[in-house]
Amino acid sequence: LGIKEKEIKNRGEQALTSVDAKEVAEKPGHFLSHGQKKRVAIAGVIAMDSQVIFMDEPSAGLDPVATNSVEEIINNLSNQENRKVVISSHDMDLIYKVCDYVYVMDEGRIIAQGITSEVFMMDEVLKMAGLVQPWLVKLHANMGYPLFKNEEELYSYKKNDAL
Repeated sequence: LGIKEKEIKNRGEQALTSVDAKEVAEKPGHFLSHGQKKRVAIAGVIAMDSQVIFMDEPSAGLDPVATNSVEEIINNLSNQENRKVVISSHDMDLIYKVCDYVYVMDEGRIIAQGITSEVFMMDEVLKMAGLVQPWLVKLHANMGYPLFKNEEELYSYKKNDAL
């Protein structure tokens, strides 16, 4: 990329810090957990300073704690100016939490697209693509609750509702 070695080292350190993986910087890759390897891989992409970051199944094989960590990283990246994050995943709960706009594909064709909350209400489209509604969307559809973006909104609603 034509970047000086000192700049590469600096970017690498900053990227590892941004994904909370600085403690593994000197460890050989085969000693890292699956979650640590994912965070280091994301740090490598961040260090390139790309305007668009593509992630394929970023939560695959991760435990709940590591999945939450990846969600945080994605949210932090998405909130940066001039940076877009594109995610391909079958984890609809993850997609619902971190994405603003979605495309639903079936056999290589886009069969729906739009604002996340609207597309995830299209249960038949999701079924056609072999996907399921995120649990918060199911709660909304089946119990008549407002449509919440995350668990915290649901808990806040229920606390206020009990008062």
